[in-house]
Amino acid sequence: MKQIIKTIAVLLCMVSLGFSTYAYDVKFGNYYFNRISTTSVDNVGYVTTFHYNVEATSKEGGYSTFTQTYSGAIAPPATFTVTEMEGSSTIAYAYTLTIIGDMAFANNASATEITIPETVTEISNMGLLANMSLQKVTCLATTPPSHNSNYLLVVTDVANSATLFVPTGCKTKYQSATGWKAFKTIEEITPSIGNHDYVDLGLPSGKLWSTQNYGASSTTGHGTYVSWSTIDVVKSSWGSYWATPTRTELNELLNYCIWTWDSSKKGYTITGTNGNSMFLPAAGFQIMGYDQSVGSGIYYWSSTASSESGFTFTLSGSSSFVNVNNTYNTSLMSSPIRPIVKGMTSATDDIFIDDADVKCISIYDLNGRRLSQKEKGINVLKMSDGTIKKIFVK
Repeated sequence: MKQIIKTIAVLLCMVSLGFSTYAYDVKFGNYYFNRISTTSVDNVGYVTTFHYNVEATSKEGGYSTFTQTYSGAIAPPATFTVTEMEGSSTIAYAYTLTIIGDMAFANNASATEITIPETVTEISNMGLLANMSLQKVTCLATTPPSHNSNYLLVVTDVANSATLFVPTGCKTKYQSATGWKAFKTIEEITPSIGNHDYVDLGLPSGKLWSTQNYGASSTTGHGTYVSWSTIDVVKSSWGSYWATPTRTELNELLNYCIWTWDSSKKGYTITGTNGNSMFLPAAGFQIMGYDQSVGSGIYYWSSTASSESGFTFTLSGSSSFVNVNNTYNTSLMSSPIRPIVKGMTSATDDIFIDDADVKCISIYDLNGRRLSQKEKGINVLKMSDGTIKKIFVK
């Protein structure tokens, strides 16, 4: 309460010093914006598009009021387009959010989380100040946005209690950035495909592994015991990018990673060449629905059948050894699966088609969020011929 009173006192002082109100230029959804600059103008057919950089502002603008506009999650769009008709022509205004303006999202005591788009490069004077209920702050910018104030981006209480989530590989940047480093807890966003998280272990093939077993609700969960004849359930349930790993892929995991047995969690921590890791629980297996070796045995299906009819290679072992050379009867056992991302690797370069006939005209992530440029992970490309392509960018 003292902090809130202190904040309000500062703001009232600023108002008394002559800060005036200003109107917003455009409203989109529940958010308000001011135009900063025109970046380009396009003319395609009967559509003229004006491209603007904009800053987020409050409904009233500036330091004029303390109206609490937002509750729950605050998530302004990175880009948006507003169209108007002028006779038979269409005028489009394409906006890119680059600045969180003065007090744009300040004093929203009921706001529990906020997501700052990847396009934002600056947070102006007290743009996020005094959101006392914030528990989660997500900043998608790979470079920590700067701020032009002597005040922290958020009050100290929020920096101590809320978790800051940042893009993969950017934690160190935020830990050393002015303002952002005030957050006591900073975590990197785990990349995912179809809501299933994956990890890059720095393998020579670049293959990406799920952080959880098929059917598990946590990284330590055993998941679903699957008969080998139905291992395609991974693809049908998780999507076409996921599959049961081959014997070769399991061998690579075994040969290029450090396997450390965790007696408390009962399983292996697998650490890759790049320092990233995942946990593989000793889920055992089942015969006729009865658990076997749970907590002590590793028995994971591969998709590679043995030359011996009715048998397949399995990642198997215990706390003292693991191998992929043993084969097991597919008609008797049901085993867990640790899915792998199929057809895409961290080693795959971006493969934009850009010739005289077919060009990439827009880029999206898997959640349908339009991107201003390629990003790490899966990018969805809309081509000028109407086709859709998916690529993986390292």
